[in-house]
Amino acid sequence: MKRAEIVRAIKPYLREAIRSIDEHGVPKGRNSTSYSFRHEGRLYPPKYLVAQAFRLATSQTLSPDDHHGGEQDSNKVLRELVSEGAIQGGIVAQPSDRPPSGQPPALKPASAAEEQRARKRIEADIWQRRGQPKFRENLLDAYGRRCAITDCDAVPTLEAAHIRTYKGSDVNHITNGILLRADIHTLFDLGLICVRTTSCKVGICKELKGTCYESLDGKCVRLPANAKLWHKALDYHRRKIFSP
Repeated sequence: MKRAEIVRAIKPYLREAIRSIDEHGVPKGRNSTSYSFRHEGRLYPPKYLVAQAFRLATSQTLSPDDHHGGEQDSNKVLRELVSEGAIQGGIVAQPSDRPPSGQPPALKPASAAEEQRARKRIEADIWQRRGQPKFRENLLDAYGRRCAITDCDAVPTLEAAHIRTYKGSDVNHITNGILLRADIHTLFDLGLICVRTTSCKVGICKELKGTCYESLDGKCVRLPANAKLWHKALDYHRRKIFSP
């Protein structure tokens, strides 16, 4: 299995895998001897973390023939997910006197300058994800400041999603945008959900069956009053991006 396929499959399940490890720990023999993935001050064995997320995503075991640990695969998968903004963290060399997996290591306190730089990076990531201010504000007005799919009205969580991501002068045209809650935006960009314009309802891929997102299947999508203006872009997304 290609690394890109693994990244795509586990992206929505990585945090759930981390919560599972926090709750149940790491089985004997599955701790890493060389590297760890650091997330919110805790250390996790990269290969086991990727395998757990894959199992949650597909109900299948990630075969050693398809995936190897260390720098070969696991670390690169996690680095890609960090670079895509799916999760915060990083790969670190495993210290010989490491604490038990899932327990916070003794960390050197960050300086005020380091804290400020880190906070600015987080704010920049959120700003970029929300979309360009004018484009987002136009979508907030068009969609009544609610997620088109979940009806969520918590404006700080709403993002301006581009339906088609081509580069062009009209990429930020309002009819190429849909207002979505942050997690729904991720599913939409990954092609895990689509909008079926014939019924104006959500379609989900098989990877979401049996997950907390299964309830989205068949859910009505609330488009602006002149909804047909959005159909061309949404049909393109369903045909070219969505993976049923």
